[in-house]
Amino acid sequence: MEKKICSTCGGANRTNQSVCEYCGTLLIETDSVEEEIHALNELHNSLINADNKIQKKLLRNGFLPQNEKSLIEAGFKCIALMDVDDSSGEPSTSALMRLKAIKVKLKITANSKEAKSAISEFKNVISGYEKKSARNTVFGFILIGAVIAAIYFIFFR
Repeated sequence: MEKKICSTCGGANRTNQSVCEYCGTLLIETDSVEEEIHALNELHNSLINADNKIQKKLLRNGFLPQNEKSLIEAGFKCIALMDVDDSSGEPSTSALMRLKAIKVKLKITANSKEAKSAISEFKNVISGYEKKSARNTVFGFILIGAVIAAIYFIFFR
């Protein structure tokens, strides 16, 4: 069976693949919004079936759509991958990074009402996620401090 070789990572993909399932590179020219959304759906299907290492590569290196509608859809697909309770793990961290990139690209390239609404939504999600992550970090430091204090009082007092 003939394979389509990715020019970025050298991965062997099925000939009907639009996106490399190993690194997320676009393997075809997309001439329409429908083709771009099809490729985006392929990327996210690869994400669902991949282990954490591949998910990280796909999210961090995967193609970003050119079309406004596809970009907005890509952003909402990222939100679905972000686990608020595990803000330091994968794929949450990489999905956050991808969402930030999508937000910036939308800000630069799009100015429709839908794009502005999506940018606002993405900004709120990113902000909430980062606040939760910061709270988790502070809580972790407090917990470690409490353990150290308990050890000190038990053994050195």
